[in-house]
Amino acid sequence: MSGCPDDQASSYRVEVVLSDLTKRLGPAYYRHAAVTPVGSPAPFWAEDLSNVRLGVPKA
Repeated sequence: MSGCPDDQASSYRVEVVLSDLTKRLGPAYYRHAAVTPVGSPAPFWAEDLSNVRLGVPKA
């Protein structure tokens, strides 16, 4: 990855919360996810994933 020390990908701990459970012809799917850093702010290179819309099959 460009910009990472020694070409090593950096990492950080996160919490993932899935929400808006929707049933579709038997199985259920979550429609939204939120990813937040655990313990400290996200690194400068991390995307804002505080409200991610997930793909759900049409009914």
